[in-house]
Order: sequence, then C-alpha cells, then structure tokens
Amino acid sequence: LGCTLYRLLTGRPAFEGRLLHQLKQDVIEGRFPRPGHVKQGLSPALEAICLKAMALHPQNRYATALELAEDVERYLGDEPVSAYREPRSQKLGRWLRHHRTMAQMAALAGLLLIVVIGVSAVRLGAMARSERAARLDAEQSRRAAESARRENLRASAKLAARAIAQDIDVRWRILEGLAASPRLRELLTAINASPEDRSLWEPLQSWLYRRYIDEGFDKGLGVKSSSWIVNAADGTQVARIPQTGSIGDNFERRDYFHGRGRDLTDAEVAAEVVEPLSRPVHMSAVFESTNTGTLMVAFSVPVWSASLEDVDRHSIGILGMTVQIGDFEILPKAVLLDTRSDQLESSPKTGLVLYHPELGHRSRDELPPRLDGASLEHALGLRELALDDRPGAAADLDPLVDDFQDPVLGASGGRWLAAFEPVVVKGRPDPIADTGWVVIMEDKKTVE
Repeated sequence: LGCTLYRLLTGRPAFEGRLLHQLKQDVIEGRFPRPGHVKQGLSPALEAICLKAMALHPQNRYATALELAEDVERYLGDEPVSAYREPRSQKLGRWLRHHRTMAQMAALAGLLLIVVIGVSAVRLGAMARSERAARLDAEQSRRAAESARRENLRASAKLAARAIAQDIDVRWRILEGLAASPRLRELLTAINASPEDRSLWEPLQSWLYRRYIDEGFDKGLGVKSSSWIVNAADGTQVARIPQTGSIGDNFERRDYFHGRGRDLTDAEVAAEVVEPLSRPVHMSAVFESTNTGTLMVAFSVPVWSASLEDVDRHSIGILGMTVQIGDFEILPKAVLLDTRSDQLESSPKTGLVLYHPELGHRSRDELPPRLDGASLEHALGLRELALDDRPGAAADLDPLVDDFQDPVLGASGGRWLAAFEPVVVKGRPDPIADTGWVVIMEDKKTVE
C-alpha cells in the first residue's frame, strides 16, 4: 500500500532500474528517493504517511492497513496524522482554519473597539457592515466545508477500490506464477492420463503444500485465503490445502473451473463436455462452499499443457484459491458490492453485498442483503463508464448519491451521503479488468 501511495503521489514507482540485481538490492535495503524530492510541493504530512508505510523495518511501519487508511483519512480531513510531527505554525494554521469564524470575530471586535473609542459617530454603520461580512463569510465557509466533505468521500472511495483491485491482482499473480511450474504440469498430465490412479495425487498434494508454505500462508502472511485447490481436466479436485473430504469430488459445474460466470446445472453438465478454464485468470461468482457451508468467491487460473510459446497448448486443469466473502476487509466506512449475477436464490439476481463492517460470514441459509434497485442501477452505470476511454466519460454520472440507504442497516440507519467507485484491475484486458465489484463509501453523518 505504501508503494501504491508513492506511485499515486509522484507518478512513478518507488523502485526503478534496468538491472534486476540492482533493483532487488534497492528493495532489500529500502533505497528510494523521498516522495518530496520527486514531486515538488508535496505535503510533508502526506510524505510522512508514505514513508512510514514503506519503512524498511516492520516495527517502524503501520501495524495494519487500517491504521494507514485512518492516517490518510485524517490528512484528507485536515487533521493531524500520527506519522508526522507538525511544527507549531501548522498547528496554529489548522486551529485558525477550524475556528475561522471565531478568529475573524475576535479581529472584528478589536477593530470595532478602536472605532467606538475613536469615531463613535460611525459606530452603528461599521457594526452593520461587519455583520453582513460575517454572514457572507459563514456561508462561504459552510459551502467550502460541504465541498471538502464530498471530495474527501470521493477520494476515500477511489482509495478503497484501488486497494481491492490490487488485492485481486496479487491473488491472480500468485496463482499465475505457481501455475507456470513445469512440475505442476507434469503431475496434472499424469493424473489426466490415469484418472483412477489415486497414487498419482499424493505427489501433487505434497507439491501444493510445499508452495503454500513457500508463500508464507501457513504463517498467516500474504493475502487471506480459505483454501487452495487443484482440479484435473475432468473437474475432479485432486489436491487441496487444507485437506478435506472434498478431495476426489467433481466440481466441473463450478464457475471457477470453467469460467462461464455462473455454476452450471446438472442438466447442463450432463449435456456437454465441460472444459477447464481457458481465459488467463478468473474470479468466480459467489457460491456456497461444500466444506464450510459459507459463501465464497474463488480466484483461479488455468494450468496449461505446454509453455506460452506453444500455440497448440490447452488447459489441463485449474489452480485456485477461495476466500470467504466476509474476509474482504477494507476501510471502516466501506461496503463492497457485486453487481454481477449470482445463483444463490431461485432466480439469478445481482447487487449482493460482499463486505460490510456489520456483516461477517454468511451462508445460503442466511444470505447477505442486496442493494436497492435505484442504487444498483447507479452502480451498474458507473461500472459501464469505468472502462470508457472517451474524454470526460467519468463525468457522465456523478459517483455521489445524496440520499443513500445502507443495505445492512436499512431504514433504521437513516440516509447518508455515499460515493460509488467500481473496482477495476488496471493493467488487465477490459473483460478481466472489469471485476463487476463496486465500493460504496458512506459518510456516517446524516444528510440534511
């Protein structure tokens, strides 16, 4: 997140270099130019937040992503940040900004006192002019505060959406790196050739467990996941971390296996040969886990029969990881929404809430709420514009909603100002970059 913030502030990566060993040494030793040296005029407080997030030693960094987000929130709200010790002049300046009317009234009162003492004849006129000026200034201050509030909410929604997009892309890149293993290709090829020989599964299970340890997931490092899975070409689950009774079951109906955007019905599976995923990466629709009964999404990539240079290569299975929907933690005021269709009810529906601070894990028997129709239409419109390259396309639809009803709190929660931001994975082709997810950032102050 620190490196992402650095890139946003300066327009360039923190670590650059043509030689890989030099770039690697810079990362290990934490050598990079301060953001303020790259971008002139950068706020010292914002630079301090970035440097703390990128500190070389873990004890000097933020303990959690939430603490970093809270410091950014404080900066956007013109409040002191924990990463930067302000000089007195800045503290005084902030006090004056926050108490502008008080300071101006004090100055006006002093001026009026001099006028009363020196020129009593014009006292009433001066007081009338001062009163009019104070009313105008108060109105301007109110408008400026409301404008800042709205801009801060937009910025917070963008920050949260980018963090989620980065989380998604990191999962895909981990899986892509592992799926390129010649050893994985060799093991799956052997299993596909002799699907009944379960003695071939154990080496694959060992390989998967070794990779799980190498990535640090056994120690709780990296992105959060519920399981890692490998499915053979016919959909059979042939390896899983953690190991459960689902190994050996067939999951060719699952969206994460074939990548069609929904689970297939029994009739559809019986009527055709279901091929494993062939698109580069995939994020499934929400489904109910066979093992835990909770609602999940899965990130999956194909395992190819040959290297990239082979034009005749084909998918021989999939490698994936699953995540419970309540585990996508973002900023405290944020809601994560899936605008894609899911099949959790009798007919496909959209607008499922994937994360809310009050939600937690859910199952098919206790489905998360869905967004109301008008808000969902607004989210779908912004999602459609997110990938539009036309100049000014983003201005076609205001991301702010002034009368938003929280989908979890309902009518009892009142109406709020909310900012909508689609989750787009930059650097991926449009069909993949468009995740279908939308972040909704709420202002917990009721809109009057």
